Amino acid sequence: MIEVLEFFKEVYAKFGFRFEMVLSTRPEMSIGNDEDWVEAESILRTVLIEFCDENADIIEGWKMNPGDGAFYGPKIDIYLHDSLGRKHQSATVQLDFVLPSKKRFNLKVVNENNKVENVVMIHRAILGSLERFIGILLEHCGGRLPFWLSPKQVKVLSMSKEARACGYALEVRELLFKNGFYADVDVSNANGGNKMKKALKQNYSVLLFVGENEAKENCVSIRVRNVNLGMHPLKECVEWLKELNRVYA
Repeated sequence: MIEVLEFFKEVYAKFGFRFEMVLSTRPEMSIGNDEDWVEAESILRTVLIEFCDENADIIEGWKMNPGDGAFYGPKIDIYLHDSLGRKHQSATVQLDFVLPSKKRFNLKVVNENNKVENVVMIHRAILGSLERFIGILLEHCGGRLPFWLSPKQVKVLSMSKEARACGYALEVRELLFKNGFYADVDVSNANGGNKMKKALKQNYSVLLFVGENEAKENCVSIRVRNVNLGMHPLKECVEWLKELNRVYA
């Protein structure tokens, strides 16, 4: 159970979510004997106490929800906290002694010592409904997906109509593509300011501006949203983008 929750934490950390957990116990309508239920609920309480104490930096804590478990076992529900402080029920993990038992499916495995053991099942759904999770993520990110996930990572904008600048913009885009980035390029005759406004509305994560000076120096001017980061060598920019991918992915 600890390993499963560690997996949950690793996944949610990539998206920048904090979360809290709720332990739902035996409902009125259930199957299985009292002993199995007591043991399962005791295990989950122990797991939650240990896990929350060790991960207070990302977890808001846990609480009980008596009688709301599944008919075959207690469960832990995960509630994601978005950037506006709203809570969204997402993942579920359940400890199931009942369905694999002798009285049900009688599931067995052979362990590393070549002995037959009964199975205890862990049911888990990390993202829940994928469509719903993406909706929660978009709300959390204000419509701007993390760089590593964005389908619009980089846009290269030629700020000059000169052939040298336009050709260099195409070269920059090709280099980014070869390094595994999703990159578009705009070498149209439109005004530079209009190009930038259009790219910002399209929610590109990073804008790279090139003109005659950048082409001459083999550099790019970098902008992230409303922050201008200045002109940097193209090689350094590519390494910076790779690090940006690694940090959040």
